[in-house]
Amino acid sequence: MGQHVCAAVRTAGHPVWAPDRFDTSWLHSQHGSVVFAAGLTADFRQRPLDTVDTHVGLLAQMLRHTPFERMVYLSSTRVYSGQSRTDEDAPLLVRPTDSSDLYNLSKLMGESLCMAHPERHISVLRLSNVVGGLPVQADSFLGMLWAEAQRGHIHLQAHPESAKDYIHINEVVNAVLAALGQNTPRIYNVASGFNLTHRDWAIALSGIAGATWSGDESAAKWSFPIICNTRLRAELGVPPLHTPEGLLHSVANELPLSRALAQ
Repeated sequence: MGQHVCAAVRTAGHPVWAPDRFDTSWLHSQHGSVVFAAGLTADFRQRPLDTVDTHVGLLAQMLRHTPFERMVYLSSTRVYSGQSRTDEDAPLLVRPTDSSDLYNLSKLMGESLCMAHPERHISVLRLSNVVGGLPVQADSFLGMLWAEAQRGHIHLQAHPESAKDYIHINEVVNAVLAALGQNTPRIYNVASGFNLTHRDWAIALSGIAGATWSGDESAAKWSFPIICNTRLRAELGVPPLHTPEGLLHSVANELPLSRALAQ
C-alpha cells in the first residue's frame, strides 16, 4: 500500500522519501509531511513483540526524536470488531486475554500516542480492508481467490455470507492526501460504508476468470459491523468512489492485469 501512496504524492508534484525498512537514519532527520504506514497484519499472532514494536515502539521513537510538520498514522477499522458503534468517537472494548485483540490494542496505543501530541498536527486514518492496485499480494484474501480462479475453481473456506467492508486503494490515497492538509488532530474512518460477502467476491472473480466456485454453507458465518464514514466525507471532503457493484467490477477487472504484469 505504501508504494501506491508514494506514487500518488509524487504525481501530485511533491518529493517523496521512502526509507528502507531497516534504515533508521530518518529518525533524526527533518521532514515535512510523514505517512506512518509501517505495520504487521496477517502474521501478528505469530509475531506479537514485532507487532507492538512496529505499531507503538517505532512510532514512539519518531515522536520523541523526529522533527516533522504533520503526520498521518495509518490504523485499522479492525478495532471495531464486535462493537455496536463504528463512529470514531465510539468507546471500544478489548480483551487482553484474547490473542486476536493484540493487534487492536497496539493500534489503539499508537492512536493514543498521536492524539497525545496535539501540537504536532497528526491525523489518524483507520483503514478498512484495502483492495485494488497492482501488483496483487499473492497471500492476500483476493490474491488467493484469484489464484484459485486461474486454476478453474474457487472454494471458499469461510461461509459464503461472511462479510466485511472493503475500500479501494485509490480512495485510501485520496484520504491520505486530504489528511496531510489537516492541522487539527483527528481520527477518520476510511471505509466504503457497506459490506461485501465472500459470495460477492467469488461470483465476481470466477466470472472474470471463467471459473466455477463453491462454498461451505456449514462453516461458521461472521460479519464485521458496517463502518461509519460520515466524518471522512463531511470533514475531509472525500466521497466514496464506488458502489458495491462498482467496487467488485473495478477490482475484478484489475486482476487479469496483475497476471499479465507477472508474466
